[in-house]
Amino acid sequence: MAKLHIPETPEGRIAQIIELRAGKGWGPETLSNDSLAGALNIDPSLVTDEEWADIYEFSVNAGAEAQQVMTNKRLPENITEKKETKLNKRTIDNKDRFDPTHDIFHAAEMYYETHTAESAMPFTKVDKRERYLHPGLYRTELWPILFYSMPGTKQPLAVKLATPEGRAELAEHFAAEIRIEKNPIRGHIRRLLEAPQPLEPGEAQREYQKLVELVLIANSADKTPDATEDEVNGLADGIDATLENLPEHYDVFAKRVFSGEWKENPRLFLDEFLAAIRTQPVQEAAQNPDTVG
Repeated sequence: MAKLHIPETPEGRIAQIIELRAGKGWGPETLSNDSLAGALNIDPSLVTDEEWADIYEFSVNAGAEAQQVMTNKRLPENITEKKETKLNKRTIDNKDRFDPTHDIFHAAEMYYETHTAESAMPFTKVDKRERYLHPGLYRTELWPILFYSMPGTKQPLAVKLATPEGRAELAEHFAAEIRIEKNPIRGHIRRLLEAPQPLEPGEAQREYQKLVELVLIANSADKTPDATEDEVNGLADGIDATLENLPEHYDVFAKRVFSGEWKENPRLFLDEFLAAIRTQPVQEAAQNPDTVG
């Protein structure tokens, strides 16, 4: 959990800026109902006021937690006024490149997996290079990317894979985002998306996993062109290890998604997300043994 600071200290003032920025950047003013509904594959009107309240409470807290973790890594022992101003400007300008529409799902998965009050995304705890090359990267992306919704669209990636039109949109999106033409592996992304969709659920899930693998490898090549052979091999080994032992929460949900359950159950993505963010922390469960988390 983020460290608490005395308000009158530089650390306290920095924490206040972080909280204010999280309220703006991770709340409904920026993270709109429409954008979240697209990731959750549901009409916004089908989400209750109580559910929206839970979502935004979680989102704002997760945003503040993530930024505080990143900021704590840069806090010197003695903070000058100049350093305080610089850190606050970094938060306000979102220099750490948080994307709430995607990162909220990373936070939800962290909460889901750990069953603790800790929800900071894994990438906030590593350096910039590890953010794209860490061997555990693939494992942490499988569940969140199921919900990934391209800007201006109303469906998550996992649903778009089920139609020729959606696959064409994804191909265009990734071509623009990661410049497919510059690297042979990116050509594999285009060919995968131009191929007919698999009809068997298991094949569809494996295709999705391959797409995530290719996108992560292409992205790591973009962000770390000087990656060493050991770093590249480490990422590949992490992918192989994950495929041999898929995270259970991901695998269970993915099977439901790729069997097409969302066609009959419009709340499929929403209920999965709510189950994650409503996970009762272990500390609370210990205090309330009769409560089911």
